[in-house]
Amino acid sequence: HLDVSCAEAIGIAKEKGSFGPGPEVQCVQSRYIPRGIPPRPYWGVVLSEDIDAEGAPTRVESFLVDAITGDVSRP
Repeated sequence: HLDVSCAEAIGIAKEKGSFGPGPEVQCVQSRYIPRGIPPRPYWGVVLSEDIDAEGAPTRVESFLVDAITGDVSRP
């Protein structure tokens, strides 16, 4: 049961980040990640400041958001 949606997890990560993600759609990435036994749900969120000419992110921050509590950690 997920109390924190993917969109909410992205919002939480943006609040915790030291910079805002760039305007390109690939500047915000998220993934559902079950961890542990029994599995506990998390959202992995990666924010990048910009995308360079080769399509690679220029500056990146990663967050692990607990999908039940909304608590944030850094992987």
